[in-house]
Amino acid sequence: PPYSGPLAAISAARDLGQGEWVLLLATDVPNISAVIEFLTEAIKAQPGVAAHLIESPNGHLEWLSSAMRRSDFERELAAQPDLGVGVKRLFERLDYVRHQDSDGITLDVDTPQDWHEAQAEWARVNRSGT
Repeated sequence: PPYSGPLAAISAARDLGQGEWVLLLATDVPNISAVIEFLTEAIKAQPGVAAHLIESPNGHLEWLSSAMRRSDFERELAAQPDLGVGVKRLFERLDYVRHQDSDGITLDVDTPQDWHEAQAEWARVNRSGT
């Protein structure tokens, strides 16, 4: 719905996938492919948990750099009386695993300065091959 948050958008798109896991991803993360790879490896390493969350280098849980077992996702989404709340609400009743982002892969772009820094980092990584 207009002026709603990411939880409403996630709800609207939930029928687009069919896998056992749902990845919840932000669109303002330049290194999203590394986030997807990170979450895929986390699922492989610990497939029995309800969800995986990445904690940014500055200590914030990145709710939109996460993976949730589809059955838990569907149950928690259905339990929300209001889709205007933050994505964090999907995780409140779950036991999830926190993973440290020691490489800064979850850094997002919120300002023009963030964009310039992301471009510089991208150029540095592509030059060095790391």
